[in-house]
Formats: sequence, structure tokens, C-alpha cells
Amino acid sequence: MIIGPGVTIQGNVAIYGDDSLMPRDDPEHDDPAPAPPRSARPRRRGGFGLLRRLRFAALPLLPVALVMVLTPWGRGLLADGRARAESLFGAGPSPSASSPASEPAPPASASSAPATAPATVQLQPSSGKAGVAVQLTAHGFAAGEKIEARAGTKLLTTLTADAGGTAEASVTAARAGTKAGAVVVQLVGRTSRKSAKATYRVA
Repeated sequence: MIIGPGVTIQGNVAIYGDDSLMPRDDPEHDDPAPAPPRSARPRRRGGFGLLRRLRFAALPLLPVALVMVLTPWGRGLLADGRARAESLFGAGPSPSASSPASEPAPPASASSAPATAPATVQLQPSSGKAGVAVQLTAHGFAAGEKIEARAGTKLLTTLTADAGGTAEASVTAARAGTKAGAVVVQLVGRTSRKSAKATYRVA
């Protein structure tokens, strides 16, 4: 600092040893001003950030979901997928133990089994003289139905099948005077329309 011509405070100190004229360092003013405190920013929670990322990631899938739900084509694909999943992993839960057990099917009656079997007829004996009675036995007809026994166009007799579809009778397959040869005896059920044939050979 210049006081006069050629005189400075530093010169006075050097010459007179008086440092009162020297300016004092003020630590309150010389220190640099402290930096203003930073405002504390609120810390984001990780959960909200994750939800936000998931929301943005799901946006491209929104049109696909709308197509699958609102269009018949999409609903058809969903139904096919559900059917395949049920076929792979099982269709629905198994019935609980508390549900009542299904009743067993009633046993088939004795008359139903013969009704499904083919009708047959036997002649005993199957050969002999004309005018001789033979034993006729029929099987496989409906229970209780009437059965007509004919030799050609002639009605020999009418039989009635029992509960098992069986009928027996004594008939004359070949009347007296019939020439040697084969006589066909045919039986026809009036209800089941089943038929059976047997041959009696005239000697």
C-alpha cells in the first residue's frame, strides 16, 4: 500500500519495525464461503421403480390381449389352449370321497342274452321215413314270443319260447307219401323276426 512518495507500509515495517500499520488477516473474511447444502432428494423405493418398468414392458402386449379377448378368432385360440391343457394335466378334479358312489348296473335278465344270439333249430332224428314224428328244438328267440314252424308253405305248428328263448315240439317234418329227399323246416319268430332252418332227409 502506497502512503507517500516512495514510502509503503512494507517499507515502514522494514525500517521502523512497526507492524501495526500492516493489515491484519481476518480469518472470518479470508476463508472461502462454505458451499450451500444440497437439498436432500427423496429416495425412490425399488418397488415403484419395478412396477413402472413392468408397466412399460406390458404395454406392447396390450393389443394382443385385446385381440385374444374381443375377437372370435382369439377366443377360439384360448378355448383350444385350455382344452390342450386339460388333456395334458387332467380335466378337472377327481370326485371327492363324500360324493355318493354310483349304483351298479342291474344285471342283465336271462331273456336279454338269448335275444342277441342267432336263432338255431335242431331236428332229432334228422333223417328217417316220411310220416314219422321228430323232436324239434329251437334256441335264440325272444322270451315269450310265438314261433311258426313250416315245411315249405305248410304250417307244422306254432311254438312259444320260454324265458330263455327256447322252444320244443314234436312235429312231422315230412308227411306220409313224401318222396325221398330233403325237406327244409323253417322257424320264424313273430316278435324278433328271427329265423332258423333245419333239414330232414327222407330215406
